[in-house]
Amino acid sequence: YYDAESLPIITLEEPDCISFQQAIEQFDKGIQSAIGADSEVVLCSLNSTWDVRVTIPRQAHDDGIVLPSYLQHPKIFDLWKEYERWCTNHPEVSSLRKNDGKRAKDLSEISKVLEVPEKFLNETANLEKTVQILLQLHKKCSNPDDNSMVLTLPYDSYSDTRNFLQEQSKVLYLNNLPPDTTQSELESWFTQFGARPIGFW
Repeated sequence: YYDAESLPIITLEEPDCISFQQAIEQFDKGIQSAIGADSEVVLCSLNSTWDVRVTIPRQAHDDGIVLPSYLQHPKIFDLWKEYERWCTNHPEVSSLRKNDGKRAKDLSEISKVLEVPEKFLNETANLEKTVQILLQLHKKCSNPDDNSMVLTLPYDSYSDTRNFLQEQSKVLYLNNLPPDTTQSELESWFTQFGARPIGFW
């Protein structure tokens, strides 16, 4: 962990100014200069981890771009989930209800509970909020349960992929499909990629 005052901030230019490949190269260059070429990279997000886990690798595949290893198979913390884990060890703190459409209010509440320095409370940039919440959450891990449960086990997409391949699994779990998706549409989609589904549940 870096000192809060000297934490390097890596930003990208406006998307219209550079290509996807240039953005990835610029981001990787910033990461390497900040932490060194041989350091393990674990990402953290206050937003959905979907873009890092799915959207970026998918676009890179479509564009024929080789991603840095930490983006090919990212390890990533969802800071909302880490905060909820911390709350389970601290009954004096109210955990946040999920999916109630009040994330802005929840973010303010998290900042107060974790005692984020006042100068960051009105910060509008999500990057600064993410950095400060991460640092403060780490500081608040004050007992053995915290240290074993919080910010210790990031989601590891490579582990998932490796297990899937080792099992030679032929079962796929899909979610977030439109509710009116039909079996014939799914069959058609798989068939165009050379797969033939044998059953749906």
